[in-house]
Amino acid sequence: MTHFFADLRYAARQLMRQPGFTLVALLTLALGIGANTAMFSVVNGTMLAPLPYPDAGRLVRVWETTPEGHRFSVSEPNFLDFHDRSEQFESLAAMKDVSLTFVDGGQAARIPGLAVSREFFSVLGHSPIAGREFTSEEDQPGSAADVVVLGHDLWQRRFGGDRDLVGRTIRVEGRARTVVGVMGPDFGLLDSEYWVPLAADPASDRGDHWLAMIGRLRPRATLQQAEAELQRIAEGIGLQHPTLAGWGVEMMPFSRWLVRDSFRTTAVLLLGAVAFVLLMACVNLANLVFARASRRQGELGLRLALGAGRGRLVRQLLVEAVLLCGLGLGLGIALAYWGVLALQAFGSGFIPRLESVRIDGTVMAFAVGIGLVTVVLFGLLPALRISGLDLNATLRQGGRTGERGDQRRVRDALVVVQIAMAMLLLVGAGLLLRSFWQLQSTDPGFDAGNVVYAEIQLGDDYAEPWQKVVFFRELIADLSSRPGIASAGATVITPFSGSNLMNDVTPVDRAESIGAQGFMQAAWRTATPDAFETLGLPLIEGRLYDYTDRWDGPRVAVITRTMAERMWPDRPAVGQEFYWGSNTGEPLRVIGVVDDLRDVEMSSDVQPVMFLPYHHMPWPKMTLLVRGSGQVDSIARLVQSRVRALDESLPVPAVASLQDQVASVAAGPRFRTFLMASFACLALLLAAVGIYGVMAYNVSQRTREVGLRMALGAAPASISGMLLRRGAVLTILGTLIGLLGAWAITRLIQGVLFATEPLDPAATATAAFVLALTALTACWLPARRAARIHPTEALRHE
Repeated sequence: MTHFFADLRYAARQLMRQPGFTLVALLTLALGIGANTAMFSVVNGTMLAPLPYPDAGRLVRVWETTPEGHRFSVSEPNFLDFHDRSEQFESLAAMKDVSLTFVDGGQAARIPGLAVSREFFSVLGHSPIAGREFTSEEDQPGSAADVVVLGHDLWQRRFGGDRDLVGRTIRVEGRARTVVGVMGPDFGLLDSEYWVPLAADPASDRGDHWLAMIGRLRPRATLQQAEAELQRIAEGIGLQHPTLAGWGVEMMPFSRWLVRDSFRTTAVLLLGAVAFVLLMACVNLANLVFARASRRQGELGLRLALGAGRGRLVRQLLVEAVLLCGLGLGLGIALAYWGVLALQAFGSGFIPRLESVRIDGTVMAFAVGIGLVTVVLFGLLPALRISGLDLNATLRQGGRTGERGDQRRVRDALVVVQIAMAMLLLVGAGLLLRSFWQLQSTDPGFDAGNVVYAEIQLGDDYAEPWQKVVFFRELIADLSSRPGIASAGATVITPFSGSNLMNDVTPVDRAESIGAQGFMQAAWRTATPDAFETLGLPLIEGRLYDYTDRWDGPRVAVITRTMAERMWPDRPAVGQEFYWGSNTGEPLRVIGVVDDLRDVEMSSDVQPVMFLPYHHMPWPKMTLLVRGSGQVDSIARLVQSRVRALDESLPVPAVASLQDQVASVAAGPRFRTFLMASFACLALLLAAVGIYGVMAYNVSQRTREVGLRMALGAAPASISGMLLRRGAVLTILGTLIGLLGAWAITRLIQGVLFATEPLDPAATATAAFVLALTALTACWLPARRAARIHPTEALRHE
């Protein structure tokens, strides 16, 4: 330990003597370790940390699948059949979103929750911290009890954490509900703040797929066994009910459902990018250590001559590396802490399980681990290499420094590696940037400019269909008559909210040949007649429906271009009839065709969509759309005041810009592209510093040669060209290796690209050009400086 502390003091003095080297090394280490630690904290919190449910490995998410293979929600009768017939599950539960108005505990507010079957809590392995769960009697169809289980946050926020609340009644949606339980602070799913009984009805329509289904496997059951069992049950349902023939089942573990594959790919991609940045930082530091140690050959040779063993030299150089890395590790962890805070501030909405992302013991252990790896990469290996210097040759030089050929080749190889890795990151960033640009330039099919939206849900006071129709018709007419309001309308789906409504559609003239399972699936929207003008959906042929299309008259629909082309590719769609939901009953007549729109996912293919008159199919929850010329705040106040004027018992709706909602679709890709571009710029900077260092050191070693050539008449341009050739060869070689690596690796990120192919020519060419320009500039600066040295000064140089 005495020798160690002596080496440590000597190392500290050496680092303080060279503040430039120390500062560059510390910043390089801090950036590399900090970025890696921050990204690992995201991977650890979202993908590696256990889910907050006991035995979470046995939890699965279950979907029904359409005959085309698309995932779909589960109908109530099908859920009950799966629940009663399956044997591979310890328990199965279903849930659906609800949004109820809470009056107790403060001002009336609409709060999101879930209607769940009674086994919901046992599936997730949690019990209330106060009270109880639902009983089977409270979850019976037709007689669902007016009970509620509150989430911990809602209990604290609106009811002050009153433990005597259990057993008492509160006002929810205009009626009394008994609070039977309160869940703990660590329980939650899908941002729900309370739970009410689902009361699934076996007599309801099997075509109404509304439910999300989750299950807990038996201890010895496998995912494949359980999926095969539910598939057999689905096939049996299809035999009993021909409209469901061809429907199947798909399952996945909870961990994969909560953290989607696209995010996993993104997280692994970014973690790989920061690992490259760290490796480049180590390569840069190794080059700096090589150059620094080469200048210290006289000192090292003298120490060898005085009896120091090679192990002693290695230890000394390694202690310097450990000290430097320890300081860099401390700075890196501080940067990682601030990086995690930034991710939590800006990553909400597209980083799942964000609350689990933190700098904990696991992350600290990871940081220390990469610190040790860093010591080996930039400290131990160069120390071992340099300690093998030839004592006789060093002493014969009389203290003059030089670089052996093998050392030069190692430094050149390190620069090539840096350039290759920078090329990989630049190509990846270029692909993501092009993908983001493609996403940004994709037309949703409607005009979101100057449009605000507000979600309005009518309660039990609007039980009759005509009451819903009258409310929205009066509200829309009132708003449309106001100054500064161009138009207003309502539709059942908030664009890009993640919600979608789909059903089977079949042309009437092909119903007999198609069969009961239907011709295809199409999205459907119930909308007021004014919604088309408000959204700016252009009419292609036919007409739009209006209030003259009486609710008791013929059933009509307006469809999109894609739906028309798929249903009737060889003839006009207007005037055609099709069945909706089944191949029997009264068909719908197409009266108009509008242009395509995207309102679910911007990055997916255009889906067929049909619009139904709202006065034919009233819906309790609608999205109000208002197009105006004023500011969002002024239109929001107008909308809220008019809603209160019509019904003061309704909660004040939140009003937001539809243009902002459309822009939010690109928030995740924008964040991912920004991070990748940042890492690529850092890699480019490290590569430039690396090649600049090599060229500057090469110039310093060849200064006497340069002076001799210039004394013999060599022109400055020829001197610059001679020195540039080495950098150009390294740049070309590194770029080619990087392109080969990009060809192999970029295919792994294909899943997160939109309308962009791996190794897109424009992105690849741009990356190569930027890298070559940066690298050659880094080569040119030392060469230019060498060409300006006076021959006399060069010949005297040591």
